[in-house]
Amino acid sequence: MGLRSGVVLVSLGLFGLGFSQSVSVWDFKQGNYSSAIPRPFDPAGFKVGTRHITSSEVVEYMRAIDLASDRVSGGDYGRSFDNRVMPFAVVSSPENLKNLSKIIEENRKNVFEAGRVTDADLAKKPVIVWVGCGVHGNEASGVEAGLMTLYHLAADRSAETEKMLQQMVVIIAPNYNPDGRDRFANWVNSQRGALALADGQDREHSEPWPGGRTNKYWFDLNRDWFPLTQVESSRRHELVIKFRPQLVLDFHEQGGENYFFQPGVQSRVNRYTPKRNQELTFEFARYYAKDLEKVSEAYFTEQRYDDFYIGKGSTYPDVTGSVGILFEQASSRALRRETPLGELTFGNTIRNQVVTALASLEAARDMRTTLLKYQRDFFRDVPSTGAAFEIAKDEAGAKLVNLMLQHEIRVEDRGKWVVPVDQPLGRLVQAMFEVQKEFDDTVFYDISAWSLQYVTEARVKKIMLPDTQVSMKTNVVDKPVSVSVGGYVKADNPVGFILRKGASGFHGAVFDAMESGRVAYFATRAIGSAAPGDVFIAGGSQDESFFTGLARDRRVRIEAVPGQTGEIVSWGGNAVTRLPKARIALLVGEGVDSNNAGEVWWMLDRELGIPVALLDASRVSALDLSRYSAVLVTGGRYPMDAGEALATYARGGGTVVATASGAVWANGTSLGGLKSASVSADYSGMSFGQLQEARQVDLAPGAILAVDYDSTHPLMFGVDSPAAFREGASFWEVPAESGVVVGRYRSDAVLSGFVGPGVAELAGGKVAILAKRLGSGRVVLFADNPNFRGFMTAQRRIWLNSIFFGRAF
Repeated sequence: MGLRSGVVLVSLGLFGLGFSQSVSVWDFKQGNYSSAIPRPFDPAGFKVGTRHITSSEVVEYMRAIDLASDRVSGGDYGRSFDNRVMPFAVVSSPENLKNLSKIIEENRKNVFEAGRVTDADLAKKPVIVWVGCGVHGNEASGVEAGLMTLYHLAADRSAETEKMLQQMVVIIAPNYNPDGRDRFANWVNSQRGALALADGQDREHSEPWPGGRTNKYWFDLNRDWFPLTQVESSRRHELVIKFRPQLVLDFHEQGGENYFFQPGVQSRVNRYTPKRNQELTFEFARYYAKDLEKVSEAYFTEQRYDDFYIGKGSTYPDVTGSVGILFEQASSRALRRETPLGELTFGNTIRNQVVTALASLEAARDMRTTLLKYQRDFFRDVPSTGAAFEIAKDEAGAKLVNLMLQHEIRVEDRGKWVVPVDQPLGRLVQAMFEVQKEFDDTVFYDISAWSLQYVTEARVKKIMLPDTQVSMKTNVVDKPVSVSVGGYVKADNPVGFILRKGASGFHGAVFDAMESGRVAYFATRAIGSAAPGDVFIAGGSQDESFFTGLARDRRVRIEAVPGQTGEIVSWGGNAVTRLPKARIALLVGEGVDSNNAGEVWWMLDRELGIPVALLDASRVSALDLSRYSAVLVTGGRYPMDAGEALATYARGGGTVVATASGAVWANGTSLGGLKSASVSADYSGMSFGQLQEARQVDLAPGAILAVDYDSTHPLMFGVDSPAAFREGASFWEVPAESGVVVGRYRSDAVLSGFVGPGVAELAGGKVAILAKRLGSGRVVLFADNPNFRGFMTAQRRIWLNSIFFGRAF
């Protein structure tokens, strides 16, 4: 059986499901399949397409097929936040699997020794294909399709498949997001009776907030391929760069009725993706079109989706020497769904994904040497620019350097850390750091900017290396770095302890000290040896053990204050503000942007080790908010009565901190009151096409803006990050009240990304952060998101100061 005829068999006979057919048991009787290989999903006791498998069942099946097949070598690359296994399987000929370490070693030479790899060397190498599925847990068909592809490769005994596996190594990672998958699968399976309904109003079709798309902390893992903030992403990434595949397949689902495969919109390809990459993608597309047409499946390409933001699973490969290809299958959401074209079944969605997966393997086999040459040339022919990015040696810089090392980007120690562009992964360096303000297309599927020169707390600047140093490899950093920022400084007869601001663990240390029952004071101006923004805690020699451990564990600097010196220091005066014990709540639930809320939950819970109570936004007016020192409002739409409940809480002494669209909402309640400003455009008389184009110009689809801050404001103590990440084109006017504007956008605000000219002009001087009193409490409004995707953290310290030190203004 030839591989192409195998595609037809899998599509029409093996699955036996057409677009308008009902769910049925799948038939494996046709084809030259070995009876020794377990079928999906014999171990689980049901047939594919009759219900949604769970993450544990994925692992169970993969272990069974690993034991049964000499073509499969299985394992796991880690565990999710909720401790679920993330499995993978390597599929190839038995001989290749025996020599897998050598194959990996030789393949990595395409990247790091590209200039020494000849065409003759490439002719001997197998092509490596990565099949990735399930990054969005409720885009269900990819997981089953990944396992079906695995079964086909392991069980098909045709000479064609055996020969293909001699020339190819396939890595199948079928379940990138096991936590999200189980949220979704458990819902649909539990809400479905013996008879599946196609009625879109049935509960099976409407999963509750936050849905299964995201991971444990509600992060979109398909935006995390380069930030690597989440454990699922970082552990997967380790496996990807170990193999350095030539082809990366990325299976998703979408709304609508049809099937999408790349190439995407050509005017929105990242500028560091070579033209040859897209030419190869078009070659693959011909295979997809032909095989989808064989099963009468409608498709589209070069529309809607793009390859611009490098944090996506089909775009990151494009700037790292692979060909990444996105697939979007119309989702059934349940086992059956009514559509204008008829009934769409879960089985049909799986079938289409397997069709394109096997078509990809066929194309990769036919283009083996072409793909290998492309990868070798990608790394061999990196344009020489002489540019580099210099990173200051501090704690934030160390974190950024360690991210570079995770990507196998070369970093050099030249007094400061230096990331040269002239290196194998130079295109990735440029895609991460470079600024872009000019665009051929002003429509974006995702954001338009993420330059690491601005969006973190690290101090980064672009430099040009002298010609004599461009090719030098000076003191290459070959292991993770750290900067000592902590430590305990003893004093005789201490009367207290100063927690120095600046370290990333500072707020966590303040929390721990207050949690231990100690009283903390925030210095609003210099007093004794404390600088503005430091925290003083009274105590004596009996407390030294505690503060020594606190300095070590939180990596902060703590200095004992000597007593009995004869010096008079008014630690109890008005130069310090007593802090309330930190009890933090976050509003979540229906209407709340789960990504935004998840960023906050993860940041506090995982990154900083500070507990946060998750409160259902729909019940705010019925809850006792007085037990919390701060209530956090992130992006989203909130109930009408929530605004007054929060205002009452603030008037009683609480602190409300609202960000992004949550701040826009809060400003429309009695919490805010700022006058809004937006671009005023005259669209009268325009044609439909002109109107669409004109509206696109008046947008800010994820850009980086410069902000001027009031350095005298207590929320700004210890902060030196002049940038904000902005989504949206609505702004706030500066109020008449003095001292409440913490930050405002600069007149020439755009640092990177697309901002329509009308929006850019409007932004100058508008409010970026407002901090005001309301009754006995405080309200802080951030026009932007200080925790976007967990890595755009330039404003994070201001946000944390708002939560902990709001009483200081």
